[in-house]
Amino acid sequence: MQTNPKGLKILFDHYQKLVLRGDFLEAIDLYYDPNIQQFENYQEPLVGKKLLRAKEEAVGQNMSSMVAQINNVLVDESKGMVWGRMKFVFESVELGRKILEEAFMQKWYNGKIIEQRFYYGGVKDQEK
Repeated sequence: MQTNPKGLKILFDHYQKLVLRGDFLEAIDLYYDPNIQQFENYQEPLVGKKLLRAKEEAVGQNMSSMVAQINNVLVDESKGMVWGRMKFVFESVELGRKILEEAFMQKWYNGKIIEQRFYYGGVKDQEK
């Protein structure tokens, strides 16, 4: 079954470039399915691209700076899945300088992310 005619690696590489330069809303607009389900640890999923976009906009309004890293990426074209690690170092208006490290899993179908899961222990203070 061909779910990603352009190739999942190519799609994810572009998605990753957007995230690394802080273009989170553009990444959502281009690559999230309208009915995406996003899970964070064991919380109930956020369902729908519009809800996810609104959440990301609110988070972005509270950030004065953000540096992202994406590491240890594994792309399985045959299953339409991507796994990896993300690290965000950010300055929050409310929280100050923080770090968030998380593992992620994405399921892609027809060029869009249909499910995304994040696993993390929490946000910590950035070391000086």
